[in-house]
Amino acid sequence: MHSCRQLERRQTPALQTLYGGLRENPRTLAALGALYPGLHPGPLDRETVESGRLMAPATIVILLLAPVLMAYWFAPVLAAWHGLSVGKALFFSLMACWINWRAFLTYGIALALVAAVLPGVVLALLLLIFPGAANFLTALVTVPAMLVLAPIVFASFYVSYRDVFGIDAAA
Repeated sequence: MHSCRQLERRQTPALQTLYGGLRENPRTLAALGALYPGLHPGPLDRETVESGRLMAPATIVILLLAPVLMAYWFAPVLAAWHGLSVGKALFFSLMACWINWRAFLTYGIALALVAAVLPGVVLALLLLIFPGAANFLTALVTVPAMLVLAPIVFASFYVSYRDVFGIDAAA
């Protein structure tokens, strides 16, 4: 996000830009970073995956995880660029996402279609044509997709921050 802000200000991001945000409110950012790994639900066992009964539990987990993800969406930038504490950054991020839930729902659906469904369909079609090359085709589809999508998604975080909080590009 720091790089996006610099680019928008017509500045050239340098290597130190990667760590630039850590200079602003580092204690709060460290606290947010320490809390984040606690969100990981852990690995699934093989029996659960093969049973095919994951839809209901996955839906429940997504519904329970949504407010947590909303709280984390803007929290790092609110802590770094606005000097908010952990609690305030999480609260204001949650409220900003809640107020703009329609836009975030649309964003989530579009991201799921572009990042998961579309590559999945392409991969499925390729596997129908070349059934013996599953590992190669998976890498052939996944790696370029991630190289293209990751920068776009991270840049969209900045654009959503700027639009939701009404931040002027020159600010």
